[in-house]
Amino acid sequence: MTEPDKPRAEMLPPPPRAAARTGHPLGWLLFILLLAAAGFGLWRGWQWAHGTFEAMSSQDQLLARVGRDVQGLRAQADELASRQTELAQAVQRNGGELASLGGRVDNGEQALARLNDTVEGGRTRVQLAAVEQLMLMANDRLLLAHDAVSALKALDLADQRLARLSDPRLYPVRNALGQERLALSRATLPDKTGLALSLGEIQKRASTLPLRVHVPAHFEAREEAPPAPASGSWTSRSWGAINAALSRVFALRRDPGPQSQL
Repeated sequence: MTEPDKPRAEMLPPPPRAAARTGHPLGWLLFILLLAAAGFGLWRGWQWAHGTFEAMSSQDQLLARVGRDVQGLRAQADELASRQTELAQAVQRNGGELASLGGRVDNGEQALARLNDTVEGGRTRVQLAAVEQLMLMANDRLLLAHDAVSALKALDLADQRLARLSDPRLYPVRNALGQERLALSRATLPDKTGLALSLGEIQKRASTLPLRVHVPAHFEAREEAPPAPASGSWTSRSWGAINAALSRVFALRRDPGPQSQL
């Protein structure tokens, strides 16, 4: 080895010592990276565990709440069942009361119907008695007093009362009354009052009325035509009968002038 080569060899570092110097930082870097990865994994695991724990706790709370709600619903269901039972019993009691009330109403209606029949029967009997009285009055006025107008008025009132009753059993009576009323209305009724007034007026005017015929002061016998001869020929008898007939048909008299008043 020459002198120039010796310092060159001394200047070269030994290989193991250079390798030790260059490998130590990489190991620490790898170690740090492993620690960081482990820490990150632990941190993520802790987060996952914490989230899972919170989720489990929230689920437990939710389950507890659901359990309480279910218990409350069961209590409400039991209360509703008891109320439904009470309502069913109340409905049954009300149904019985309504049935008894319906029976009472029916009894009241029947009693009212009987009372109405009694009252209506009393009114009908009173109306029939009044109709009978009117018919008797009409008969008396017609037969005793010969007052057909009053009799017709009484029959009209009797028919009106029967019409207000509206009883089919009284139709024959109304038919008979209608016939009697028609017969009385067709009868010629004398106007007594009118006749009396007319006679009074005639009596007042009697002194001013003219005579229908002239009354002579002296009566003279008239010459009558001789009767036809009973004997003789048939020509003479026929001529006499013709003269007698013609003499009675034509008469000539002198007009004395206007007639004197009574």
